[in-house]
Amino acid sequence: MEDGGMFGLAYGVCAVFYIAWFILWILVAIWVYRDAESRGKSGALWLLIIILTGIIGLIIWLVVRPEKQYYQQPYPPQYQQEISQPPPQQYTCPYCGGPLIYSAQYGRWYCQRCNRYL
Repeated sequence: MEDGGMFGLAYGVCAVFYIAWFILWILVAIWVYRDAESRGKSGALWLLIIILTGIIGLIIWLVVRPEKQYYQQPYPPQYQQEISQPPPQQYTCPYCGGPLIYSAQYGRWYCQRCNRYL
C-alpha cells in the first residue's frame, strides 16, 4: 500500500511541475509577443516561432530582437496637416514666371508650365 501512495505523490508532484512549466511557457510566449510588437516586429509570427521551437526560439528572439524604438509613431493627423499646409503667399516659378501650386502629397511646389517640381 505504501508503494501506491509514493507513486501517487510522485505523480502529483510531476503534474504540478508540468502545469507550472506550461503556465511559465505561456507567460514567456505572451512576453515575446508584446516585446516584438513594441519593437515594430510581427508579434504573431514570433509567438508562433516560440510555440513551435520552444527554448531555441526564445534564444533566437533574444539574439535578433532590434533596439526598442520609442518614437516610432508618426505625427498625429492634425499635426501632419498643419505641416503640409503651404504658406499663404503666391509663389512664381523661377524659370518661367508662372504660378506655382503646392503639392501636399509630395511636400513640394509644382509648376504646370514647366511640368516639374521645384
